[in-house]
Amino acid sequence: PATRDRVLEVIEELNYRPSSAARALATSRTRCIGVIVESAVEYGPVSTLRAIESAARMAGYTVTSVALRGDSEIPPSEAVARLTAQGVD
Repeated sequence: PATRDRVLEVIEELNYRPSSAARALATSRTRCIGVIVESAVEYGPVSTLRAIESAARMAGYTVTSVALRGDSEIPPSEAVARLTAQGVD
């Protein structure tokens, strides 16, 4: 218990933040969720994406999204490839 208390104290003093990259290497998980939306500028998809991000944050995850429409249209297969390349779980 004394060692644990000291470690927690030093973590606080140094403002230590775990490395998400190191954690991903050790666990083979990024704790990142990929979301593909048809258009991020429409009211419905934006509010849904905000809710997903909020729930993910409370669970210790991040969210990466790809919009299929907008300035440049991309096919769904490319959206999946982009998210996969980013290492989403």
